[in-house]
Amino acid sequence: MRSDRIPRPHFPASSGEPVVSDPSLDGLLSKADRFRVDAPASPPRDWTSEVWLPQPFEPRYAYPLIVWLHDAGETELAAGPWADATGMQNALVLSVRGPVRRAEGGFDWPADGESVWAAVAEELADLPPELHFDAGRVFLCGAGRGAVAAFEAWRSNPGRVAGACLASPGVLDGSSALAGGRLGGRLWVGGFGASSWRAVGRAAFALGTEVRIDPTAADPHAVGPAIDHWIMRSIPTAVLA
Repeated sequence: MRSDRIPRPHFPASSGEPVVSDPSLDGLLSKADRFRVDAPASPPRDWTSEVWLPQPFEPRYAYPLIVWLHDAGETELAAGPWADATGMQNALVLSVRGPVRRAEGGFDWPADGESVWAAVAEELADLPPELHFDAGRVFLCGAGRGAVAAFEAWRSNPGRVAGACLASPGVLDGSSALAGGRLGGRLWVGGFGASSWRAVGRAAFALGTEVRIDPTAADPHAVGPAIDHWIMRSIPTAVLA
């Protein structure tokens, strides 16, 4: 059974309840009232994300939320196979379109994490109140260039999300080094190029991060269950496979 995808902005009427009650996300929810029946969206905008629901969907359960960032040259719709494999039963998946349009088609991500986070925050603000999620289990995930963007956004906002999961992020070029501070949270790296992230994994672990590097998870059918397992079960120590 495939996860249900919601073609935005066709959401049910609002219950009036907040998406989350965590004060750390205050300011991201100001546009949520646009989904209420008595307050239609105004002005309309081009929708740049898609939502996949787990099956079966329990509206009263606060699900983990996976924010998925696509690879370069793709769109938010490319998350389909990953969302079906990852959020089948256990998580909401919000797939966000990159804000950088590529000349050859599709979209990409800016190099700095703050700009990536700004695009993610806008889509979080537009999630309808019916889609409850656990503010303590929001994960930035992505594939290829989207994986690197997820990592940069996470390390720019370590207290806002629980961690990052990077699917086939490619060979690290040295631009994503970690220095100083305390990162915390959790990091999963799998698939092509994962081995080149070992140094980052060790640096993240030294900053208080729980780390798992799994080069064997190389396609959606392997990555999806691996991410699902990683999110739903705590990792007590760093595992650098």
